[in-house]
Amino acid sequence: MRSGLSIAAAIVLSLGVVQAQNASRTQVDAILGCMLTQHWTVTALAGLGLKPGELAEVVVNFGSIASLSPSDREDVQVLFLSRDRMRGWLALGYYRAGGSITIAHNGYRLARSGTGWSASEGNGGAVTYPAVASHVDRMSRTPPVRVQLMPRPGSNCRLQTMAAAAPAISAK
Repeated sequence: MRSGLSIAAAIVLSLGVVQAQNASRTQVDAILGCMLTQHWTVTALAGLGLKPGELAEVVVNFGSIASLSPSDREDVQVLFLSRDRMRGWLALGYYRAGGSITIAHNGYRLARSGTGWSASEGNGGAVTYPAVASHVDRMSRTPPVRVQLMPRPGSNCRLQTMAAAAPAISAK
């Protein structure tokens, strides 16, 4: 951790995202902890060589993914990076001001090449992959922060059903 800065402050300074300015360390820990209560998150992270209890590098973004339909919720994406930063997994969720966290079932598998990130095996199918890859390219320009992968179940942690999890594509 950077001296004198909380993880949330480092995220705010790194991202420069207006929506992230109100993110506290408690909110970020709650979002990550809720995601880590789900077996598919643990399985996806194991594919990156990461396990609960370990330190990992993540980038957190608050806001919609461009070219996907915006929602009325506070969208949050967490980019979990493998140790070599060549693979990743994008987890999706929603954070409401009252502290309610909803985790979307599934996420996007990511791979980095010389030309940027590519997405696969994710919510919404192949039609969403270019938008997600572009979004992750932007997210990955932000220096990641180190966090402990710690499951934190709570009454404010909810699971979104698969039928509602797939983002819709905007007609542009």
